[in-house]
Amino acid sequence: MITARTIREDLAGQSFSIENSAGGPEVEFEFPSNFDGWPRRGGEAIVAPVVCKHPQQGDIPSIMKLFTHEVPQRSERQSYLVNQRYEAEKYLAGKFKWLYEAIPYLWMNRTLAGHRLYGHVAKHVCYDRSGDDFERVREHDTENMDTFSEDNRREMAAQLCIAIVGLERLGIIHSDLSPKNIVIGKYSDSEAHCVLIDYDGFRSCHAPQLPRQHDGNQVRMLGTPGYQHPDLMRRIERDNGTDDDLFVENDRFALGVLCFELVTWVTATKASLAAGQTGMINEDELRDGRLDVPAAARSAWPEGFKLLEEAVKEPDINSLPSPEDWLQALKPELRLRNRKHWTTTVFLKIYRQRGNQTPVRKERLHFVESQSGTGTLERVDPRLSDIAYSYKNEDGHCLSFKLHIKSIAPVIIKRDSQQRNLGVQPDEIEVEPDDQILTDNWLLKFQDASQGTDW
Repeated sequence: MITARTIREDLAGQSFSIENSAGGPEVEFEFPSNFDGWPRRGGEAIVAPVVCKHPQQGDIPSIMKLFTHEVPQRSERQSYLVNQRYEAEKYLAGKFKWLYEAIPYLWMNRTLAGHRLYGHVAKHVCYDRSGDDFERVREHDTENMDTFSEDNRREMAAQLCIAIVGLERLGIIHSDLSPKNIVIGKYSDSEAHCVLIDYDGFRSCHAPQLPRQHDGNQVRMLGTPGYQHPDLMRRIERDNGTDDDLFVENDRFALGVLCFELVTWVTATKASLAAGQTGMINEDELRDGRLDVPAAARSAWPEGFKLLEEAVKEPDINSLPSPEDWLQALKPELRLRNRKHWTTTVFLKIYRQRGNQTPVRKERLHFVESQSGTGTLERVDPRLSDIAYSYKNEDGHCLSFKLHIKSIAPVIIKRDSQQRNLGVQPDEIEVEPDDQILTDNWLLKFQDASQGTDW
């Protein structure tokens, strides 16, 4: 059986090639000559860095996950997951091309240097900013967590919510949302990324479910203590390891805990926890349906604490606060430090954006018909009926242009090279020149008419 030691000793500097599914030359994969702190051992697998030397895309830093025992359903499940990566990207409102990068892009079963490579390969997320999983950042380099601003923290939590929105639409449950399964990285004072990783325990009605046990090994993910709903915790306590009806029913409770921790965790948090406690929630209290977190965290984000309290008290796992509910609680003030004013009238270009595909322009509108106006964008496409607008013109220039979005999809605004989560059904948005609004696969680009019509 392959081990971390045999990977370090026998696979360092080794390479292998795999047929290119897109045609053309084979794609080479190369292990580093020095693993430098890798491989890392998980519950049922070992992970190690590898570089995909793609003939068109160049070197792609990646992570190979090698399972230590075979499960008959694994191959079909992993092949399904590889395909779903591209489906999941369709639910992004553009600009988040990295959000599902940790979904595997390759499933393999081969031999190298006498060792069985039975597992998958995914991109090494946040590699270019030395990102690491949240557990390591907060436990081993806690001061680094303090460098994330409140905006960074809320944005990372919002990104995680948006990822779960997409998975829910595909009918996929990750099954183990936890600090060790999200990678965070800070790109600048105004940009931070949070990426969900480790999908191999997922559940979907379109793929075989992992069994509870195989060859005497527990293989089905049941979440991580501290991130399990109290009802699930009690069921696990009563279980003898063979109840095949026991599984994580959705990711919503774990999502709420992670959002709360991402926003509120600081250096002092660790010192305020009870002996042996690693997460923010006291697990013994949680099992009995009580929420016990440090007082400083409660006061740091009262809205998040209130929503987490609702999740703990809710007996129906299907009625827990949704990702959209958490997006609402995370919604920051939209700061207008350097507000731009309209010098003439408003042009709007409307695009249909599907995942990372090139946006397709649907329509261009010029709001100059009258001194003021209201309406919806339904005249462009019936699916835009939930987006209403109102504007006022005076002496040839726009005084204000406002959007009112009533759909339940997350809304993102891009302004001055920054992206902000506005939650779902945000209060009216006063639009400025050069703003971009992204929601439900639609991209709205606003431009002052003074810059010409050829844009």
